[in-house]
Amino acid sequence: DGLGIVTADITERKRMEEVLIKGKEQLEQRTNQLLALQKVTATIQSTLEVSEVLQQISDGVVVNLGFDHTLMFVVDEARNIHRTVVYSTKEESGLVGEVQQALDQTWAELEFPVIKGYSHALDEVMEGRVVTAHHLYEIAEPPLTRDECNAVQELIRAKAMVIVPFFARDKYMGSIVAFTEREEITEGEIEPLRILADQAGVAIENANLYQGVRERAQRLAVTSELSRIIGSSLDIRETYQALTTEIKKIIDFDLSIITQVEGDRLRFLAVSTEGETGMDEGGTVPLAGTDTAWIVENKRTNIETDFARGVQFPIDVGYLKSGLRSAIRVPLLSKGDVIGTFHLISRHPNAYGEREREILEPVAAQIAAAMENSRLFIRVKEHEAELERAYKELKEAQDYMVRSERLRALGEMAGGVAHDFNNILAIVLGRAQLALEDQEGDKVMKSVRVIEQTALDAAKTVRRLQDFAGVRASSTFEAVNLNQLIEGALEMVESRRVKLEETEGVTIEIGTELNEVAPVAGDAAELREALVNIIFNAMDAMPEGGKITVKSEQENSLVVLSISDTGVGIPEEIKGKLFDPFFTTRAPAGTGLGLSVTYGIVTRHGGSIEVESTQGKGATFYIRLPVAGSVEARSRPERKPPTIKRATILLADDDPEVSEILGLMLQQLGHRVTVVTSGEEALSAFEKGDYALVITDLGMPDISGRDVARAVKEMKPEMPVMLITGWGVQFDPEEMPDIDGVIEKPFSRDALLAQIAELLPTRNRGKRG
Repeated sequence: DGLGIVTADITERKRMEEVLIKGKEQLEQRTNQLLALQKVTATIQSTLEVSEVLQQISDGVVVNLGFDHTLMFVVDEARNIHRTVVYSTKEESGLVGEVQQALDQTWAELEFPVIKGYSHALDEVMEGRVVTAHHLYEIAEPPLTRDECNAVQELIRAKAMVIVPFFARDKYMGSIVAFTEREEITEGEIEPLRILADQAGVAIENANLYQGVRERAQRLAVTSELSRIIGSSLDIRETYQALTTEIKKIIDFDLSIITQVEGDRLRFLAVSTEGETGMDEGGTVPLAGTDTAWIVENKRTNIETDFARGVQFPIDVGYLKSGLRSAIRVPLLSKGDVIGTFHLISRHPNAYGEREREILEPVAAQIAAAMENSRLFIRVKEHEAELERAYKELKEAQDYMVRSERLRALGEMAGGVAHDFNNILAIVLGRAQLALEDQEGDKVMKSVRVIEQTALDAAKTVRRLQDFAGVRASSTFEAVNLNQLIEGALEMVESRRVKLEETEGVTIEIGTELNEVAPVAGDAAELREALVNIIFNAMDAMPEGGKITVKSEQENSLVVLSISDTGVGIPEEIKGKLFDPFFTTRAPAGTGLGLSVTYGIVTRHGGSIEVESTQGKGATFYIRLPVAGSVEARSRPERKPPTIKRATILLADDDPEVSEILGLMLQQLGHRVTVVTSGEEALSAFEKGDYALVITDLGMPDISGRDVARAVKEMKPEMPVMLITGWGVQFDPEEMPDIDGVIEKPFSRDALLAQIAELLPTRNRGKRG
């Protein structure tokens, strides 16, 4: 029994010793793991250089975790490839040379793409899974061949291997590849690798943030320097060397070229390379078939990632023979056209991507601007006189645009108030024409006819303002006798001349020298207004009194009117502004519109207006108008108003004054009229009554005139509908199929009678086509 007890005691002691030894080994292993992690953490805290952190991790895997060899692959996002960053081994350095000999390349040159489906092992680690293997070809074929894999595995004597991926912000960034001479790799050995992989991800994330800030700062500095370099000379060739030196600070290349498109030829404007390219700086080749021709057609950047995998242009074959592998070609754009290209070519495949495109396109814009400036500079030197004339034309065009803009502003203003003016004028004209029917005294009749004519002229003025606002078409010209027009204009200014003499003691004499002239094609009211404006201007220029002389004469195919005064004259510095809208020397009394309107009237009539003046000696305005021979002019024939049957008419207008005038006119013509002031009332009355004609205002607050017409036609399709408006709307049967006629405010009694006479017969004939 004593022997058994001793034997059991010895067995227990051995078991305890084994437990202690195993615990010691585990403690040492854990200590080594913590030591490796501590070193890596310390390195991460002390540096932002990724290579230093990854080297510390790689060394820790070999020294502290008991693996024999370690590789660390990192994703190059710009090129979308894996590349070897660090390699650690417990063997002597001679082994590295043997491996390189077996691969015919260094570990640092080992690259392979980050593409799903490239290999099973790569797909697994990109999904975040750890991959273990016993044969190197299981994880490294491709990029290596099986023979290369077997040769390397034999050299490093590895029997097991593991790939542990690491991520930054859930994005795959690379892998730790560890090799061991042991038969198996346990989960306990993999776990610390995972921890170190997480540390690698943190290091890369920190480094990327730092690198991003540093690169943005460097990019800004380089861009600023490039702007200075490009702007320092008008010849891009003089600054090309400095330009490429700066670009190389942020983008690597082995060959750079700037080309210039010259018609169907391509010039190599600047070439920078360390070797022979066969391209002569300044030489030209046909544009067709070149890489630049593709960019000219497509107007966008071209990137070729690897000539060895396929060439897009004939020149790529030569590049490949010279050892070049990839290229980026950026268009030099000016005013939307490609004037040249900027090329960078590298000996490395996948050297260029979106990062390089984002950097180079703004640089290319600056180069293009410099090239365009150089072209313009040369043209200035060669064609100075021509550009001087061009500048003068540009100045004249600018003045014209300014004048046009002012006229446009006038038009916008006029469009807003023309409607109200037309309503007012409709009342004035209507009342005047009703008065003419009731009055018999010659003196009163003469006064009322002046009111009538003035209202008609004012209506034409408002319609010209509507022309400015873009709501009216051009007027139809008629044959105008200018001598008669002059006499009418002088009658209109007579009251002002008399008032100046009676109230201010200013005596102004007006004389005429009228010669026989041919009629001109035009609008009498417009031309009369133009003449009145100039005469008023002449009166304003004679505060102490003087003489105005109006002459007419014919010069070949032109009729010339001249208006001279003996006033103060026009200073030279304001002659160029004389016809500008809102320009006046009589502020605040003047509006600055009189001569501007005159200029517009004369221009619309195909004529010209100019002024001659010597300060202190008066001024003469010359108006030249083409005779009516080349324009189909027509006079309004005197015609007897038509006789029409009496009818029952429904009238809708929300303005009580206008509806009253129109109703009285219609009643005076013998019609029975029902007047309503809204669209709803109109439709209600139409349903209850029997009418031969519906007359409706266009703009009413509840229902528009168009909608009233549409509803009337739905109830009674053959019912004629007439639209009255102060907005200057043009009648277009296609746009207003429910409207049979349009009459614009203010309207004369004769115009109203003619329109009604045209529409009423349609009741028996049906709707006009």
